Amino acid sequence: MSNPAPNLDELLLRLLGGVRLFEGLGRNDLASLLVLAQKAQFDEGQGVFNEGDRGEWMFVLISGRLEVFKAGADGNPVSLAYIEPGDVVGEMSLLMNSARAASVRATAPSVALSFFKNSLDQRPALAAQVYANMARLLARRLARTNQELVTLRES
Repeated sequence: MSNPAPNLDELLLRLLGGVRLFEGLGRNDLASLLVLAQKAQFDEGQGVFNEGDRGEWMFVLISGRLEVFKAGADGNPVSLAYIEPGDVVGEMSLLMNSARAASVRATAPSVALSFFKNSLDQRPALAAQVYANMARLLARRLARTNQELVTLRES
């Protein structure tokens, strides 16, 4: 007799366990996060959020692909990054309680889990772990961006 297929919550728990933002969280903490999450779906080409929008939530991409971009000096979009399944987007504004620094759109049909700041903050111990991980992720990005800037200035 074969094992029954895992249910959706089990699959989502496994996915969350592989997300860098949630490193070090136990199964119970991941289950608590899943309760806080809201599902969001985006069609190809659909905007997820725009630069300047309030940033009260972040997304963990489950499937699809998102593009992060800013308007260039000529008004045309300049691509900054692509968000793949398991990646997080929108965490900078959530952490800094500020407006979005860039725009995001779906480049393929996409499904994400959204996490709102006020929901996370209702669980202080869990939020502290998530915010500590967020700080590490942002520090890694800053180091990578610094290296890219050095490379550009040297060329």
